[in-house]
Amino acid sequence: MTEFITDRTQADVDRVKELHGKGWDAMTAEEQAEWEQPMKGAYNYTDLNRIYTALHTMCAELGSQYEDDMDTTWNAESFTTRGKMNIMLAAVRSVGDSCGFRKMALKIPLNMDGGFDYETANAIEKLLKLCEETLESRARCGEIYCGEV
Repeated sequence: MTEFITDRTQADVDRVKELHGKGWDAMTAEEQAEWEQPMKGAYNYTDLNRIYTALHTMCAELGSQYEDDMDTTWNAESFTTRGKMNIMLAAVRSVGDSCGFRKMALKIPLNMDGGFDYETANAIEKLLKLCEETLESRARCGEIYCGEV
């Protein structure tokens, strides 16, 4: 199971802004260590890899048109584009709808025109978590697990 992050808060975002505003040289050793870890208030390559990997797996299982669009090789020097983020949003909506969560899927933005905030990130990961759980439970309901005598 993927370790989705679904509980980001404004305080998490504010902490990232606070440390960024300080700058590396003004940070304490503890703050530098915190900065070097994935921070919930920042959306970076670790988040992209987690989301795109989960989406790639789900898209493959569902036979989605987006399967080949899921780049899972992000690193600290990578920069995503608005176009790639729009594809990711479309894939999330498609997977959510395919898994039976149409109302939740419709709450995911159509594109990046409205921006991307912690609430959108949480909504994406909550939807993908439900989809992953749904797809996993479907796999367990075959005769090998259920109905065997």
